[in-house]
Amino acid sequence: MKKRILILGSDTKEGQTTFDFFKEYPKKFIITGLSCCDSENLNLFKKQIKISNATHLLVNKEEDSLNLEDDLKVDSIYDISNISKFTKTSNADIVVFAMPGIESVVAVLSAIWEYKDICIINWDPVLYAGKIIIDEIKNKAVKLYPICLKLYSADMFLNPRNLESLKIVNLIANCSYNLDLSYLKNPKVYSYLEFKDKFICDYKVDLINKMFILNYIYNIQLDKFKFFEQNKPLINIFLTFEDGHSLINSTTSDLNNVLNYYFLDNTNLQKKNLVKHEFLKDINYNLKEIDVNKMPAIKCGIKALEMDGISPILCHMGGQLCLELLYDKKIKPDDIKKILLEVLSNPKFNINNPDFKTILAIYDKLKNFVYSFAKK
Repeated sequence: MKKRILILGSDTKEGQTTFDFFKEYPKKFIITGLSCCDSENLNLFKKQIKISNATHLLVNKEEDSLNLEDDLKVDSIYDISNISKFTKTSNADIVVFAMPGIESVVAVLSAIWEYKDICIINWDPVLYAGKIIIDEIKNKAVKLYPICLKLYSADMFLNPRNLESLKIVNLIANCSYNLDLSYLKNPKVYSYLEFKDKFICDYKVDLINKMFILNYIYNIQLDKFKFFEQNKPLINIFLTFEDGHSLINSTTSDLNNVLNYYFLDNTNLQKKNLVKHEFLKDINYNLKEIDVNKMPAIKCGIKALEMDGISPILCHMGGQLCLELLYDKKIKPDDIKKILLEVLSNPKFNINNPDFKTILAIYDKLKNFVYSFAKK
């Protein structure tokens, strides 16, 4: 029986790859719904609709629906303000999330509450509301495909039957020596997304994101994590187990491999990734343990995970807001650590066990607080 697929963010880079993948296997999957995150991508979106014959659509704003051609066979069109209704009324078996931003959390929760299996490609919903999402997945007994590119192979082994045998989670970033940071002087040379990607890479923010996600999904605690950097891009995570085996996740992994693993049952990938610990001897010369005291982003992330509760979410939300100010040249990179530490220590933000409505309310207050540090 064919699986019905709904793709949120089909116009994003990851969403386009995902769309192409599911269209390659028409005997296994049918794309029943699509969403467009960026109004500038409407032409691409129209092509996807025609190729897939999807009839359940979500656009960025109401005006975008008027720009869709009349000859498209459409049952329903929603805008982003109705994202919850859009997800609930879908007849999909699996909802795929390639959609960025805090709005994606609403769609994820809506899908779970309708007992739909979910596939998360973009990190954002987990970083904004990881524990809430994971708890709801368990409560509704739906299936989660945690397709975060740099973590997917860890999912082959990180499950309840062997988490106790996990020894160390080594998170690895590219070396930052002699990097050109001139983009910080004139950030508007780049789009905001390009600027954000550069900053996340250079300041090792991606290591914090990985740590938070692994903590949310598998409840891995802080004492299991170590941080490394490498001179040449080779691997981005390796897990060591008590029995001496290690799981190696190569940086060459691409989204097609990930989708193949989860949706075409290519379990041979599992055998390729499980290797004896001796393999690490050949790559150790590339690795250097990071001094977290010299990396303010990692230090803030560690503090947030130590505090637990809502603190990792505050760290992520505060960091995103700081990047917006940095892009507008209203703060300096060194200001971010100070702002985040003040956020984490502010009692009005630290609410125990918040639901998502509370997180949204905190986000609004947090935005005002962070923006108060902007230079006039």
